[in-house]
Formats: sequence, structure tokens, C-alpha cells
Amino acid sequence: MMCDIHNYKLTFKREERNVRKAKISRRNKQLILEFGRYCLASGIGYARIQRFYQILRDVCLRMKKDLDSLRKR
Repeated sequence: MMCDIHNYKLTFKREERNVRKAKISRRNKQLILEFGRYCLASGIGYARIQRFYQILRDVCLRMKKDLDSLRKR
């Protein structure tokens, strides 16, 4: 078992809380957190998922649209 000297699990939990508190739609919160659970189940590490949370939260704050309604142009 690896030692978590950077405390990634704690920072992951903090970022998860930040997503829950963010001024984004309920649907986006649900999508982001479901994606995080999927990543954990797939074996992706806490640090990577925490970064995904940050990026997706920032995108939602800037776009002001639900993630599942965005389309590529």
C-alpha cells in the first residue's frame, strides 16, 4: 500500500464539497459527481479526479449551461 504524503484523499473530499457548494445547476452537480464516482470505480486516482472536478466546475461556472446540453461546433 502506498503512503499518501500529499493527502490526495482529503483534497479530493474538499473539491467534492466545493462542487456541491458551487453556484452551478443541480444537474451539473449531479453529472460531475456521477462522473467522479465512475472514475473511482474505474481505478482513476484521487488526484486526477480532483482535477477533473476543478475543471468541470470551472467550465460550468463560465458556460452557464448544463453539461449534457453542450454540443461540439
